[in-house]
Amino acid sequence: MGRRSTKCAHTKKSNKRQLLPDKIQSSEKNMKNLITREPENLLPLSIRFARDYLDELCKMQNDIVKVQESKELTTMHRALWTALIMEVGRLFDAHNDVVSFKKVPNLKTEIDKYHQEAIIGKIIETRNTFTGHFATNAKVIVSASEICKSRLGEILARMSKLSI
Repeated sequence: MGRRSTKCAHTKKSNKRQLLPDKIQSSEKNMKNLITREPENLLPLSIRFARDYLDELCKMQNDIVKVQESKELTTMHRALWTALIMEVGRLFDAHNDVVSFKKVPNLKTEIDKYHQEAIIGKIIETRNTFTGHFATNAKVIVSASEICKSRLGEILARMSKLSI
C-alpha cells in the first residue's frame, strides 16, 4: 500500500498551484467586465432584484407560520429580508465612488422624495446599523411584516420607470 498524504491538495507544491493565481486573476477580470459600472446598466438591475426579493419575501410572509416551522424556509425568509434591505440601501447610497439613484443629477428631486418615505428611512437605518454593519448602539430593526405592509412595492415600481 502506498503512503497517504495528510496535506490538502491546495497545499502541495506543483505547477497547478503556481497557475492558480493567474486563473483567479483572469476570472476576476472577466467578472468585473460582465456589467459595466454605469447607472443605466446597474440601477434597473438593482430595482429588478429589489422587486423580486420583495415579492418573494411577502409571499413567504403571508404564510409565516409555515415558514417558522421549517429551518430551510426560515433561512430563505431571512436571506430574502437581508438581500432586500441591502438592495434598497444600494439604490439610495450617497457614499463616494458608488452607483446609486442619489448620484444621478437629473433625478435628484424625485429620488429625494422617495428617500423621505418612512419605509425607505427604516430600511436604510436597518442596513446601516444591523444588516450591513453592527452598530454599537441598538436601533429599531424594520421587520419583514412592516416592509410587506408598506408602500415599498409601489415606490420600487415608480422608480423602475425613471429615465436614467
